[in-house]
Amino acid sequence: MEEQDDPVSMTVEDFEGGEAILEDSSGSETDDQLAHFAGLLKIGEETREYDGVKNTFLTGMKGHAKDTQVVAIYKNSASTSPMKARFAAFKAFEQVVSQKNGGQGNANVKYGWYSGSKEDISQIISHGFALCNGQSHGLGVYLSPTNFLLDGLEYSRADENDMRHILLCKVIMGKMEVIPAGSKQRYPRSGEFDSGVDNLEAPRRLVVWTTFMNSHILPDYIISFKAPSSTTLLINRINEIRNLGFVSVSALHLTMDVPVEVEF
Repeated sequence: MEEQDDPVSMTVEDFEGGEAILEDSSGSETDDQLAHFAGLLKIGEETREYDGVKNTFLTGMKGHAKDTQVVAIYKNSASTSPMKARFAAFKAFEQVVSQKNGGQGNANVKYGWYSGSKEDISQIISHGFALCNGQSHGLGVYLSPTNFLLDGLEYSRADENDMRHILLCKVIMGKMEVIPAGSKQRYPRSGEFDSGVDNLEAPRRLVVWTTFMNSHILPDYIISFKAPSSTTLLINRINEIRNLGFVSVSALHLTMDVPVEVEF
């Protein structure tokens, strides 16, 4: 088995099904963030849940973990009526997809990262997903598997406090189909499939079609953190890809699936 850069004793998957232990954030330096992310609860730093989410995040940061500070972690408590409705829709579709694929938990629920600006993430928490964020392997909502966090982190933007924010979501993947690079696919190829990936054995992109973006994706946590700039991460990633061998500019754009212009 391949060793990870930074071994962790517990990840968010280990905590799945446990009780959330939350702290009162009144008077803390992250009060303004909590107010911005309406309906969320700040997780206490001394809890197993906090450690599990933090370890998952820092493991995904790989070599950048040493330069990354986790400032706070917030949990979706489904405290508002719209949040409760989206939670109910997710659970209902999880059951539907499971039954369609033979039952016995075959909804194939995975965790995935989704990054953006603080305003983007706030809107998603309050109102749900509204836009596609990727097109290299079909048009849909793209999330990165937990071990490929850096693939999607270039979309993050520092806020007025130089903090960045990323969603850790539960994703109903069901039966996945491979979407070729450059495809303009918008829907499942047939009723047999539920979602798309770039590679079945080791996917780096989880593609949820827009038809299902607010029923098959459930934001679970927000991690607020300070890290190297998006430009630094982007340059490092380009260098990593180039080290694998010759890659054309057009192929590199398709692989990275990020805007040409990067905001600072």
